[in-house]
Amino acid sequence: MENRISTVDRRRQSLRSILYGGLHPRRVANRRPADDQWAVVDWHDQGLFMVSMAIVLMSCMDAFFTLNLLNLGAQELNYFMDVLITADTTVFLLTKFSLTSLGVICLVTFSRFRLAGFLRVRRVLEALCAMYACLIVWELYLLAFVAVHHST
Repeated sequence: MENRISTVDRRRQSLRSILYGGLHPRRVANRRPADDQWAVVDWHDQGLFMVSMAIVLMSCMDAFFTLNLLNLGAQELNYFMDVLITADTTVFLLTKFSLTSLGVICLVTFSRFRLAGFLRVRRVLEALCAMYACLIVWELYLLAFVAVHHST
């Protein structure tokens, strides 16, 4: 009988394994319903992708509208963001985009989990998307209000 012990560790991650796993996901759903809380999958539905992309895009729109409102005389109320904008606009944009993207990635990773045993993390993402939509509408209103009063 032949000894088939391999010296290659198949669990070692490389760029090739990450790319292959991204294109050919293995864990699309949990094996057992009881594992629903604890399993992390590597493939998510299109709705979650759309919500995630909407949050990131609206975050970029928020940054753009914020900078335009500041140029028209508005004041940033968020102290942390105000410090970043005052220091350097590029740092503000990179920080805002990075923090939003990392937050969305973490929430998507745990989207099947439940907070406090009853609230799915996916619902948190959907609520954030709705709040960003309200923020964008508010900023558009402010831009229109300033444009009307600025022209008179």
